[in-house]
Amino acid sequence: MPGLNQSDNKLSMSDHLHLTFEYDEKLGFYQWEKQQKQKLIVSVRIGVDVKKAALTDHLDSTIDYDVVDHLILNLLKERHFHLIETFAEEIANTLLKKWPQTWVEITVDKPLAIAHAKKISVYVKREGTPNF
Repeated sequence: MPGLNQSDNKLSMSDHLHLTFEYDEKLGFYQWEKQQKQKLIVSVRIGVDVKKAALTDHLDSTIDYDVVDHLILNLLKERHFHLIETFAEEIANTLLKKWPQTWVEITVDKPLAIAHAKKISVYVKREGTPNF
């Protein structure tokens, strides 16, 4: 079970994948944001039993980051998000539906979202339900 430390049946908060994706998509509240694509940087930390993956050296023993990318991209294609807060929460919910025995930390950066801001970010941390 990805993210589950088998030795003590607790979610391991140390072993994880750290993935960073960059998308050019429409996201925002203002009219110009609904019409113009902007760069979004999504950082995902997702708990996984790295030891198990290392021992088996097989993709079935870990979380496929291509699947993570497609899940996030599908969210962006399926609806327009006004807020990065909503987008981050939906990413966390989607990943925990796919891998409920783990935990996720999501950061969404929106570079150059407003004048004088290098970037605007939101961070969420959510835990799934252990399957004992």
